Amino acid sequence: MAGMSVHIRTDRLTKIYPKPGGGTLAAVDEVSMEINSGEVFAYVGPNGAGKTTTIKLLLGLTKPTSGTFEILGGDISEREIRQRIGFLPEDHNYFAYLTIETVLDFYGRLFGLIGRDRKKSIEKVLDLAGLADRRKTKVKHLSKGLQQRVGLAQSLINDPDLLLLDEPASGLDPLGQADLRKLILSLKEMGKTIFLNTHDLSDVEKIADRVGILDNGELVAVNRVADICGAKEGVIVKTEPIRDDEYLDPIRVVASKIDTRDGFTFIELDDEGKVVQLIPLLKKAQSKLISVEQQRVHLEDYFKGAVRSKGDSWVGPLPGSENDGSGGGVTG
Repeated sequence: MAGMSVHIRTDRLTKIYPKPGGGTLAAVDEVSMEINSGEVFAYVGPNGAGKTTTIKLLLGLTKPTSGTFEILGGDISEREIRQRIGFLPEDHNYFAYLTIETVLDFYGRLFGLIGRDRKKSIEKVLDLAGLADRRKTKVKHLSKGLQQRVGLAQSLINDPDLLLLDEPASGLDPLGQADLRKLILSLKEMGKTIFLNTHDLSDVEKIADRVGILDNGELVAVNRVADICGAKEGVIVKTEPIRDDEYLDPIRVVASKIDTRDGFTFIELDDEGKVVQLIPLLKKAQSKLISVEQQRVHLEDYFKGAVRSKGDSWVGPLPGSENDGSGGGVTG
């Protein structure tokens, strides 16, 4: 597609559900955003923030209560638009008795792919998802991670311009997650747009161009990942443990923070040049310098600053502790 265009545009998109006991819940609350063609946009937030509901709205699987949206420059009700979209749901169930190849053949037929084109597309996605050698394996014999790869292959069968991926790393082991990152980046290089629901902030740092943070249905922040993350002033010096105040006090004059944990002392310096002042103090303390690393800002810090709700985090004493009140933990 020539030049920069907008592949998803929402204007005050809202979805309100009635609560069983009365009242309402705004699952998606006046979300306005634009996703550009060819970018990887990560959509993150605590569980229950409204991420999956947003995807359901964009796919026309549920109707908005108010607000509007455009997808690929048109309306999701248009067949031509739907043909250009790939979707990986968070929970997908394929017929257990079908082979991987048959599952992909079925989805190829749904998209109207015929004969040689369908066969070619199946070969391509099997290769992309790392499933070529397992094509004859039945779904019931696959691990959760391999089933997730089938889902990824299925989402690519129609060679879409826009991919909506809901928790694509779910069930993947670390090697599978690394393969997924490579796949997403290669799809981006092919010019595809990727809208990615995920909890894995370290993955977002590695592959996303921009990130949107959803909290209680509201889009509380949208920013370029490169503008959030990266190096900042200062370094962290890792040394053998220093516990005696006689040696720590002169180090405190130089350092902005000192933390001894896991059998090491970590000394934060706001200026790399202060390492020269620190070395003689370490010699006096008979502590060996192990490493010097640039301080970094991580997406997790930005996320914690933007989100007010607790999600699944513990907000009370641990379950079974003496003061937990009821014998059970409290979750958000």
